[in-house]
Amino acid sequence: MKWAVHACLLICVHSRSFAADNDLLIRNATIIDVATARGTPQRSILIHNSQIVAIGPSIQAPKATRIIDAGGKFVIPGLWDMHVHLTARNQLPAYPLHGVTGVRDMGSDYDRVNLWRGEIEKGSLTGPHIETCGPALDGVPSGDPKLPVRVVRTPEEARTVFNQLDDESVDFIGILPQLPRDAYFALIERARKYYSAVAGDVPATVSALEAVEARQKSIDHMSAILLACSTEEKRLRQAYVQALERGDREALDDVETAAIETLNAQKSETLFQRMALFETRSVPALAESHEKLATLVLEMQRAGVIILAGSDGGKPGESLHQELELLVAAGLTPAQALRSATLEPAKYLNAAGSIGTVEEGKAADLVILDADPLADIRNTRKIAGVVLAGKYSNRRSLTLAVRKEVLPNRDREGVGACAPSESAGTSSMIGTNGPFDPVQ
Repeated sequence: MKWAVHACLLICVHSRSFAADNDLLIRNATIIDVATARGTPQRSILIHNSQIVAIGPSIQAPKATRIIDAGGKFVIPGLWDMHVHLTARNQLPAYPLHGVTGVRDMGSDYDRVNLWRGEIEKGSLTGPHIETCGPALDGVPSGDPKLPVRVVRTPEEARTVFNQLDDESVDFIGILPQLPRDAYFALIERARKYYSAVAGDVPATVSALEAVEARQKSIDHMSAILLACSTEEKRLRQAYVQALERGDREALDDVETAAIETLNAQKSETLFQRMALFETRSVPALAESHEKLATLVLEMQRAGVIILAGSDGGKPGESLHQELELLVAAGLTPAQALRSATLEPAKYLNAAGSIGTVEEGKAADLVILDADPLADIRNTRKIAGVVLAGKYSNRRSLTLAVRKEVLPNRDREGVGACAPSESAGTSSMIGTNGPFDPVQ
């Protein structure tokens, strides 16, 4: 399993396959530095072979360079949604349409996703960079045929499945909450031995603190963190396990509500300090957030816990913007929310040398916005164009890419989520070093 370097290799392979016919020059833009939360106006960005090769106030472009006039616009790194499930081919073009140039797939059909990834790399399908675990590991079969799992019930099975996944070269190991306790620890021991990442829900019979000490790389959702911060952790954990076994969603919600009502500041502080120390990321997925849950996210951030933006549902691509807005509503600044979908995913993927910021030498995955996201995080929705692996597309062409996948497959689930209005956000800001040639 080559998870630690796969993201960088994927960017390089993907970029070569997507290489634009000509160089690309973005002129007169304000570049947003997500690391420092500052914007630098009147900058040009020269892209060659899908890589940013020069940034400056004035750049002379080679003949036949495609020119994008970005006067009055703002350039940010391509966004990453760090918790998705890829279940349908027609999801994929919707991500770039919404400025999402990369996704971490937390559970799906590995063969099918690998096929789609190959099509994206060859340029026959529009879609984001993909990191995937294939089917996640759980202790019970999946109730959703579109979200397959590998059932693991014993330590021996955990080690065997790890070896199988390693042979298949998945990017990391994804886990779900009904993975048995002893199987979890056998799995994570094997993963640490071979420098592989384990990410996802903390198993219900394992405390979040134990998962942090075992070096789980990310804790997705807030259930495990809520239980670990409650004064009634032991009682509520037992109730949580029983509700999972029954598949009782109402009882699960009741447990989480009880945990919120019994949060303990000292337990929270201890957990968050350990998460920060061992760089265990949190992916809150706040779509159905309780107010106190949002407060807990802010406490994590202030304690130094790294937050990653992940939507886990909703409309592909669009739901990430909702997550960013919820993070800001929880108390994060727009810059911190932006980092949760750009620089922090790059660091998590060990790919900060290739993606995550707008800098010379990095991959040309960029989003051009009509308004400043540092002033209002909702401005990430105001997309004028996207550069994916060096290839520029305006809103109209991205919409057409979505429709190309949706229209032949109207019987597939998710069509409505992937078929935006063609007129929405269309931009006319493209030309060449020859005559200016606007594209509607």
